[in-house]
Amino acid sequence: MSVAGVARFVARTVKQATEALAGLARIGTQAEVNAGTDDTLIVTPKKLRFGVAYSLTQNGYVALPYWLGGFIFQWGYVYESQGVSDYRNFTIPFPNNVFGMNITIEAATTGGHAGSFGHVVQVVNRNAFLWSVGGSLGGAGYGYYWAWGN
Repeated sequence: MSVAGVARFVARTVKQATEALAGLARIGTQAEVNAGTDDTLIVTPKKLRFGVAYSLTQNGYVALPYWLGGFIFQWGYVYESQGVSDYRNFTIPFPNNVFGMNITIEAATTGGHAGSFGHVVQVVNRNAFLWSVGGSLGGAGYGYYWAWGN
């Protein structure tokens, strides 16, 4: 049997792997995985994990990879803005959009805000926001925020 004969045998016998048929398949590149359009490739765990980032701390985030929409969830502990230009920064900047956020006042906030609630005054940009405890910017409140975007 010659090398050419073995090559012909393999070409006739071995088929492209599918969900129903064992065979050979090529490992996809990161760009092919991100595009998500080719169903004839194999994806490795390294490619699946590419782009996942997280920090599981008091001011943390979970950033999903591009192929999962690049969605980012983040949270943090901040004190109230003291004026209209006293911005609070997100834990990490959002690359594209801020879709929403919530603020919850910490129970130990001083200054008689026990019956009040925090509200976002303004999302300034993808990096920062203003927030108020009870309608005025005074710096007396502390709270937790939860924000999401991509």
